[in-house]
Formats: sequence, structure tokens, C-alpha cells
Amino acid sequence: MYKELSMTWSTNRSLSAIAAPENDRCQMEKKRDHQLYMAVMISAACLIVVLCLISRRKNHARQLCWGFPSIAIPLDGLGIGASGCRLLYCVIMGSWGADLLTNLLNTSLYYSSPFSITDSVYFFMFTPTVIILSQSLAYFPVFACVHTPLPILGHLLGLLYTSLLVSSNVYSDCAAARGCSYIGNMSHREVGIFLGSRVWTYFLYLCMLLYFFLYTVFDLVQVLVSGKLQPRKTQNDRSVCELYVSNLLKRRVRTCSTSYHLLRDNLWNYLIRGLDYVLPNAYTFCLRYPLPLFGAFFMGFSMIIHLVIFCSAHEYLLAEKLLHWLQEFQITVDFIEDILPSTKPTLNRLFQQVLSFAKAYEIILPLGSIGAFGFCGMFSLYMLHTTYKQIMEAARGDTGFFVRSELVPSLVYRLAATMRFTAFQVAFLVSTWMIYCLLLWILLSIGLLFYYLFNDFRHFAVHVWSWFMVPMMWGAAMYNLQLFLCKYVFLERTRGTLPLIRLRWLYDILAYFLFFFNGIFGFVMCILRGVGVIIFTAVMLFRLDWDIYMRGLEGWDMGHRTYMAYMYVECTYNNMIMRLFVHLLLDSLHQRRRHQHHPPSQEATLSTTWRSGSSKRERGDVVRGEGVSVGSTGSEQSSHRARLHWYLAYTLLRNPTLCRDRVTHNSHSLHPTPHTSYGSLYTIN
Repeated sequence: MYKELSMTWSTNRSLSAIAAPENDRCQMEKKRDHQLYMAVMISAACLIVVLCLISRRKNHARQLCWGFPSIAIPLDGLGIGASGCRLLYCVIMGSWGADLLTNLLNTSLYYSSPFSITDSVYFFMFTPTVIILSQSLAYFPVFACVHTPLPILGHLLGLLYTSLLVSSNVYSDCAAARGCSYIGNMSHREVGIFLGSRVWTYFLYLCMLLYFFLYTVFDLVQVLVSGKLQPRKTQNDRSVCELYVSNLLKRRVRTCSTSYHLLRDNLWNYLIRGLDYVLPNAYTFCLRYPLPLFGAFFMGFSMIIHLVIFCSAHEYLLAEKLLHWLQEFQITVDFIEDILPSTKPTLNRLFQQVLSFAKAYEIILPLGSIGAFGFCGMFSLYMLHTTYKQIMEAARGDTGFFVRSELVPSLVYRLAATMRFTAFQVAFLVSTWMIYCLLLWILLSIGLLFYYLFNDFRHFAVHVWSWFMVPMMWGAAMYNLQLFLCKYVFLERTRGTLPLIRLRWLYDILAYFLFFFNGIFGFVMCILRGVGVIIFTAVMLFRLDWDIYMRGLEGWDMGHRTYMAYMYVECTYNNMIMRLFVHLLLDSLHQRRRHQHHPPSQEATLSTTWRSGSSKRERGDVVRGEGVSVGSTGSEQSSHRARLHWYLAYTLLRNPTLCRDRVTHNSHSLHPTPHTSYGSLYTIN
């Protein structure tokens, strides 16, 4: 969707000569994009569908439809390889996603047009909801290059985002490989093949890192040489994707109206079609362990990023309306000056203040959005660290963090809370980001308003100092004076903890005369306490692992209850020790059934019992290392158990320290019942 520049009645007619070439260029770019889309995208889509049908691989076709083709369809005849196949899939899915999002956006804009019913609350809430949801489904690997007017800031944000993406994928793959080798008994070769299948992903991420790093250095050198920030010029030897982004950046510096239309109309057509490589990996990344945690954070940050773009677009629209109002205001000022010439200095000063405030407002919202995004990222990392620590503690047997069973009363509630935990995380993350943006925007707006009320920064600083700093310094001095007198004059130095007051009559007199000061100080502390509670609640609102309610009202915190229920189910269902034990039991059952059909000889049984039993026990094989012959009779099994018991008693007598190590102490009982652990037997001569 392309918008042409139109002239309003308040616009100078001399600008029509500038608008005509812009409209012609928009038409040419529209034709070029249409030709590229018809020549490449549709042909590639038909080719992929035909190859899916020819190869008869329903799994690949299903993966392609779901959006995460983890296994490439072999295109050996074309000679593009597996990475080329995946890249082609991503481009095609990006094109389909762009068309879908464009249709949703056009539908929402149609319903919000002046010719429709705009007085309805339904359409007032439906329009931003559809736009936000449609934008949250898009991809965002290099969103910063389009979101920020300055390329250097966009490349820095892109470099930071790609670095976090690479580190998270490396951590997830290493954890998955370590878990497979520990639980699934995979060999080193199989683990290497598993990690080798992700080489193309790491290569792509490294290319993105190199791309952002080189252009960041290039922009820094350009700033140091020229002394000012300038958008880069488009080079002819770049790829189609880079030409799209560079062209968008170059045309973004015209006016607020042009920037808004470019951002709203051409964002999906340019960004999604060529630079979206992350979504197939993102869905695969969301399906890994732990599923609700990283996947929810990933999708939450996706929604936040597109909310930033959405708010920025509406900010440009607001700036466009504000500039239009200022033009009308200038006409009114000229009319008043003709009638009352004495009001010219006052009106000009007022007009300059309003204009400067409008220009400063364009910086407030991006700064607030970026600052709120940083806060959300920091607290998200804290929450991930806490959750990972608690999961590891639960795997080791320490489940003290969810011993409060009154928060998760029933198993039905635990399962239901686990089901909605991912959605809760995304909703809490986006809501907290909105609250952070609102708070930062209010603070910056208040500071800017006070700054423009005082025309000089020096006067502004003096007023702030006289209003706030001087009373705060007096209050701090009196507070410290009371502490000094109580410590060195009234407190009797004794060895015990009982406070003994010296000069009690002077202490009471001082408390009487300081009553009014302490009353004012208490009033200020009451206000600060309320503000502190509000700030702490707003800051910790996203931390589902924290209970922000007071003691006794923890059950009212639905977010914390959902987190506790999820942790209970997660630590119970995905416990690594339990999964290993179940795997060993299944393996032992399989061997038992196999020995029943093919019973081993007595010599092989004794050899397995006494020669390889110790090595199996050292590996921690509790079930198979008992030294009991599976195919033997009942008397032979009892004799083996008796010999093992005598061997255990002999070992414990020779090594007293093993008595302490082999017993699992129960913290709820004063006299724990010891049990035999054959996996901890060692032969010590």
C-alpha cells in the first residue's frame, strides 16, 4: 500500500513541485516491487509446493505450513543446498506474512476511517488491538534499522539483539545436547551430529552480527569525520534486501507525514520480505526446554518491539497533526498582529515555546520506549535466572521454594495454571512495558514542562534547588543530629542488648521540642512510603516469582499462584533424576523380557554378577548393577542378596565414613530410616 503526497489548503502551493517527483518515484517503486513479487515470490511458492508433493514428504509439508522447516526438502537438482532451501522458505513465508498483515492493517484502518462508525467503543478498542496483534506476529531481526531515524542507533540495537539471540540459542543447544547425552544415553558422535545440524543457524547469526558490527563501525567513523549524524547513501552493489532498508532509511527524513506513511505502509513490504530469517528458528527455539519460559519471553519481546514501532508511527501522526495546528496557529498570530501590534512579542515567544515543546516531544516517546524496554529486559533476565536456579534445586531434591501448598490447593488448579502460564507471561510482560512507558513519559513530560516554564536553565536549576534540595538537606541534617545525640549522649554503653537511657529528662524535653519537626518529617515519609510502594509494585509487576502482596494475602496474587503451580508441575514432570530413573527401569524391564526368552548360562551370570557389577555400580546403574541374575531361580536370588548384605556389612565396618554418606537423612524425622544403596558400594582394600 503506497500513499501519495497530497496538498491541503493550508500548505504552500510552491511545494507541489517537490511533491510531484516524490509521487512519481513512489509509483515506480510500486511497479518494481510488484514485478519482483510476481517474478520471484509466486514462482518460488509454486516450486516449493510442487516439490513437496513430488517428494511425498508430508512431514516437510506440514513443517512448512506451520512455519518452522527444521528439515530441508532436498533440492539437489537446483544445487542450492539445505541452507538455500531454508532461506528460500523464510523469504516465501515472509512474503505471505507480509500480505496477511497488510490485509489486517488495511481492514483495521478501514474501520477506523471517518466514513465508518467511529463513535462506537467497539471500534475504538478493536482498531489498536488488531494492529498490535497483527504487528506482534511479524518477524523482527533488524527492526531497529527501520524504527530509528539514525542508522547508528539502529545498528547498535540490532547488534545487541542479535548477540542476545546467538547467546540464547547456543545456551539452549548446549543444554539440549547435555540433556540428551545424560538422559538419552547418546554417544558423542550423535551429539556432534545434533549440534552440527544447527551450524547453518549459527552461520546466519554470525553473518548478522558481522553485518551490524561493520555498519556500526562505519557509522561511528562517519560521525567522527563529518561531525554530524547523516543517513547512509544507497550503493548499487548491495543486495535487494539491503537496497530496501537503505531506501527506506534515505526516504525517512522528509517530513513527519512522509515518515509516518513510509513507516506504516512500507514497513511490512520491505522489511519482512527480505530480512526475516528468525521466525523458523524462533518457533523451534520456543519448543525447547523449558517451553513456557523462553518461548513466552521471546514472543513477549516480539510484541513489545512491534508496540514500539506502532507507538512511533502514531507519534509521527500526532506530530503531523501538531504541525498542522501550529500552521493554523501561525495564521491566527498573523491575524492578531494586524489588529493588535502590541501583542507581537508575547505571541512570538509563546509560539516558539510551543514549537520547541512539540519538537522535544518527538524525542520523549522513543526514549521512554527504549528505557522501558531496557527495564523489561533486565527484570526478565533476573526472573529467568531465578527460575533456572529453582529448577536445578528441584532436580537435586530441594523443593523448599514451593512448600507453601495453600497457594496451589488442588491438582486441577495446578494443571490449569500451567496451561495458562505462557499467556500470563506474555501479557504481564507487555502490560509492564506499557506501564513503564507511561511512567517514563509522565516523568519526562513533567521535567520538560518545568524546563519551558522557566526560560533559562540556570533559573530552572535555582528554583529546583530552592524548592527541593534545601528542605531535604535541612531534614537530613536534623535526622542525623537525632541519631548522633541518641548514639553518643543518651545511649548507655553496655554489653547486653537492653537499651539503657542516660539523661532521661533531657531526652524527653528534646522529644517534646522536636515534635513538630518529626510530624512534618513523618508526613513526608508517609508520602515517600506510598510513592515507594507504587514504584516497587510497578517495577516488580512483571516478576511472577515475587509475591507483591502483604503477608496473609498471598492467595490473592493470581500471577504468583500461577507461577508456583507451573513450577510444581514442571519440577515434578520434567525432573531430570526422575526421568533418568524411569529410563533405567524401562531398560531393565526390556532386558528382563529379553532374558526370559533367551536365559543366560550360570557361568555368564556369575561373571556378570562379580566382575562387571562393580563397574556398573560406579556408573550409577542402580537397577542393573544389583548383581542379581535375572534369569536365576528364587533360591539363587536370595543367596545373592545374602552375599551382598554380608559384603555391605564388611565394607561399612572397614569404612565408617560410608555410613554417613550412604544414608539419606530426612529433615522431617529425628530418627531417619537407613536404606541400602548398592550404587554407593566401593571395594576399598
